[in-house]
Amino acid sequence: MPGRYPPEIQGQWLDNMALYKDPLFCFVEVKRSGSLQLKGRMSEWIAAVPDEIASKSVRFGREMIPSILDREVILD
Repeated sequence: MPGRYPPEIQGQWLDNMALYKDPLFCFVEVKRSGSLQLKGRMSEWIAAVPDEIASKSVRFGREMIPSILDREVILD
């Protein structure tokens, strides 16, 4: 990522972060049927994910990815 961020920011903060290209957000819809629907956004990694982060990237059985996945949750 040379040139994308100032050197003082790069060394102090960004070297141990997994950065993605686009902002991530989702739209949430609460349906009358009693469910919650999320429509997420996909992005991509700006650079390779640092080894320290990659080794910890699987949490709760899910891989760390640069996106918010669509899903529907049934509310009780």
